[in-house]
Amino acid sequence: VKVDDLQGKLLLLVITPVNISETQISALKAMYLKMLARHNNLAEVVWIPRVDCGRPTWVEYERCAENSPWPMVPNPWLINTTSLYHLTNVTTTLVVVDANGIISCNAAMPMIERLGVEAFPFCQSREEELRKVEWEGLKFQSSVQFVFQILDSTQMK
Repeated sequence: VKVDDLQGKLLLLVITPVNISETQISALKAMYLKMLARHNNLAEVVWIPRVDCGRPTWVEYERCAENSPWPMVPNPWLINTTSLYHLTNVTTTLVVVDANGIISCNAAMPMIERLGVEAFPFCQSREEELRKVEWEGLKFQSSVQFVFQILDSTQMK
């Protein structure tokens, strides 16, 4: 990963155990490809795997590296695994760093799982905006259902 290539972009730091499931990799790939299609060159995903120096973990790292469409930290065993463990425990964490280098969301994975690329740029204000739209849609849908219930009840008489 060249730092110059990442400057001025929204960074999505995917921090995972090295044995990330194929399902999670597929979901992240799909999100990444949609994000590239919609917001080309505005954001970049960087995978930071949590690895031990043991042989089985290294083999898993190489397998994931071959399947990864995004840049990866090239020497993840040099990262202090204790601090990464506290960040991720055993789950996948997605940290969003804005173009100014400020963390805008330290747990964006649930937002992406729920809203997908629509949540771009994956910050709290965007999530609130989408939640409001979602709520307005539910209110509208409830109103329409209520009208249909009234119409159905009048037709029954």
